[in-house]
Amino acid sequence: MTVWVDLWSDDIRIPPGSVLTIHTHHEHFNGTPTIQPTETGLAFWAECDGYEADIDGKPLPL
Repeated sequence: MTVWVDLWSDDIRIPPGSVLTIHTHHEHFNGTPTIQPTETGLAFWAECDGYEADIDGKPLPL
């Protein structure tokens, strides 16, 4: 599965059986993130100033 993170156009591939966690940083945005299905996975519309992500607790280099 792939998660596309909007604003940064990052594609994060998630191996089968793994868990992706996204931590958003809000300074100027107060909206709730939107998640929509795509052909290959999900689109995550972050609505935030920045984010960090990890797969199975291991930080991803972004």
